[in-house]
Amino acid sequence: MVKMRSLFVLIFLCLASASLWAQESQMVSKKSLFLRAREVLHESLKNEDYERAATAFDYLRENVSAGAPLELFEEYLVDMELKRFENAIAIYTDGRRAFLDSAYTKKFDLRLRENDGLNLYLYRHLSPFDKPIADSLIARVDSSDIKQESKDLYKTLLYSEILLGYKTKLSNSSDSVRYIYFIKDTTCAEDFLLTAQNFVQNYPSSVHSSYLKDQIIPFVQKIMDRHRLYRKDPFAHKYYTGGSNLYVYKWMGTLSGDATDYLNNKMGTSFMIELSLRSWRFSLNGYYSYGMITYLKPDFKNDSDDVSEEDVTYGLNLGFTAFDSRYIRVEPFLGYSRTSFESVAHADASDEFALGTNIDYRFWSTTPKNAFSYLTVSCFLRFKYMAQFGSFKQEGVGNNKKLGTVRHTFALGVGIGDW
Repeated sequence: MVKMRSLFVLIFLCLASASLWAQESQMVSKKSLFLRAREVLHESLKNEDYERAATAFDYLRENVSAGAPLELFEEYLVDMELKRFENAIAIYTDGRRAFLDSAYTKKFDLRLRENDGLNLYLYRHLSPFDKPIADSLIARVDSSDIKQESKDLYKTLLYSEILLGYKTKLSNSSDSVRYIYFIKDTTCAEDFLLTAQNFVQNYPSSVHSSYLKDQIIPFVQKIMDRHRLYRKDPFAHKYYTGGSNLYVYKWMGTLSGDATDYLNNKMGTSFMIELSLRSWRFSLNGYYSYGMITYLKPDFKNDSDDVSEEDVTYGLNLGFTAFDSRYIRVEPFLGYSRTSFESVAHADASDEFALGTNIDYRFWSTTPKNAFSYLTVSCFLRFKYMAQFGSFKQEGVGNNKKLGTVRHTFALGVGIGDW
């Protein structure tokens, strides 16, 4: 009985091994057939034996689900070689739509890749993919008798491939992939816009017209508007933009207001330094200055007063660019400042409300490299007028009341910064 069981187990193991060997042999055999079919396809295409090539190609395509190595883009390229243009364009344009149409979800087949002679042969004229290559493909298709809609769509989407680059990004709500576009090459941008707009107009019911009209054309048009403007004026996209600047000034000033009944003023050495940080039309300007000497008239002067010390002012202004151009920028501003009367002993420092205008003359700038360049270095001459409304108070002067002051500043400075 034991011998019978052992014999049965041995027979079972032999049968199982034979079955596994047969399956493995079959798999090896299939892979060999697939690779041989690719070799035949390669040789036939090179020899322009398109009938034999079509047989090998159809065999591979029919066995993709069984593991035949044939990428979808290879399938498109072989169809082009065999002049099956309708099939080729259908594959190509559906693939392009998957990238261009955010509302279209396409399930890509998992296909095996084979880096062999056929693959190299099919891609031989496609790198780098530029407008002359696209135009040669378009010319081949245009000479065929396929419908005009397919020709026009193919041309449009070939140009889009040259024009648009993209980055992939996972959706926050799911595992789906989104594509973020940018202009990578403008050599065929105008051709794309023309062909795309004509396609949308001539074939409004096409599934490709909706995303071209609503997504791609407006995106490209907006960017190309900037490129056209750049060609007309390289600095146009710089106007009303941000940057940072450093200015150094010499200035003159005078004082008005009720306090001048008790105060005189004169100019000393005069110096002002200002740092400006700009975002679009708005700027934040911090400055420090000295130069005006404010002193009591002789009838009110104390022995401790000194008529040689220059008042010190520091402040912060918020500016708004009202006008900007290649050479001239006009920037009204308002802000806060604080001034100490260094020549009047025991006088309170003055908190001031400031307003005025900066007028910049850009006498030199580096030329932007493209329509989206934001790093340009500029040198300026700046004229500044500023009025600071404050007060003066010292014990024993003016019945100990706060007296109004208006400090007028006329400054001329030089500056440098990025634009």
